[in-house]
Amino acid sequence: MAPAAAAAAAAAAEGDDAILRNRAPSATAAAAGLARDDSGVNLAAAAADEKPPRGDVPDGDEDEDVLPDPEEEEERKKMIASFHTSIVSAKTGWQSVTPFRQVIFLYKLFFSRQFFVHRVVGLVFLLQYAAAFYLYFADYATFKASVLVFTLPGTGVFQTVTAIYTFTFLPKKAKDGGYFGDKSIMSYPFIIENSFFALILYYAYLYFDDRGRSLLQSTVLVEQVFVFFPYILRTLWPKTSFRDSYENQRNRTSKRDMFFRAAIMITKSFYVWAKHYIGYFLNYARFLDRVNNEEVRFIQQVLIFSSFSTTISIFLQTLKVCFYSDRQRVEIFIRLAHR
Repeated sequence: MAPAAAAAAAAAAEGDDAILRNRAPSATAAAAGLARDDSGVNLAAAAADEKPPRGDVPDGDEDEDVLPDPEEEEERKKMIASFHTSIVSAKTGWQSVTPFRQVIFLYKLFFSRQFFVHRVVGLVFLLQYAAAFYLYFADYATFKASVLVFTLPGTGVFQTVTAIYTFTFLPKKAKDGGYFGDKSIMSYPFIIENSFFALILYYAYLYFDDRGRSLLQSTVLVEQVFVFFPYILRTLWPKTSFRDSYENQRNRTSKRDMFFRAAIMITKSFYVWAKHYIGYFLNYARFLDRVNNEEVRFIQQVLIFSSFSTTISIFLQTLKVCFYSDRQRVEIFIRLAHR
């Protein structure tokens, strides 16, 4: 029994260290496996709180309380972190993309060969809009004296012209413009129709700027036509219908039907109000010299936001169709731009 007792003593002395290291040396494990007293009790297991070394446990039957291997634990943490990162990346989309990929995305968005002119003009408009927005709120005097009052709405008109000559492949349906729906794309008549509103907005920019107003008053009929008879000119453009968009359920999924119905009614209500107040009433007041400089300043703020709803909202609509962003979130953003 002397050799067995010596082996048991050695195993008991090293049992704790072996468990902390999560692996017992093979020689110690072998000795501990043979070290048993007369009753057959494993002395090494008793010395280690009845937890046998891993060498004694068959594969697949490891005790759950055994401390994991440090290298394996570190690898497991890395895998969890990697999985968490992939989930966050899938949810955050653009924010999870590296700066280099963001630059590539923007480059392809604005400088791809397909529709190149339209893309570049759109980029020029966005840059001017950002400058106008900043200057108006940060330094109104500079904004008022700048050429942005002329170039921003002028670029908006030119953008609609490039769209007319670029997107000739769009559906030619005349009534439903395809603007209100998550399964539809804008129709070609809707693209043409938008040029009328861009032109009306251009006139408003000029008319509420002293330099532009002097230029318009030097003409024979331009001021009178745009102040009193703008919607006679409207007959020269195709006309899409809110009613047809409301009744056409094929352009939207059933789960978003109520959302788009509400959006159509809100937009239609705003259109009627904007036509008679932002359009007719303010032009009448300007024509009669009943608008002071402070009021002109606030009207120009309205015009800047109108540039968003006339031009940038159409851009967002194309992003929705191209799946660059979540459809319903873009729709909400577009509707807010029209309010």
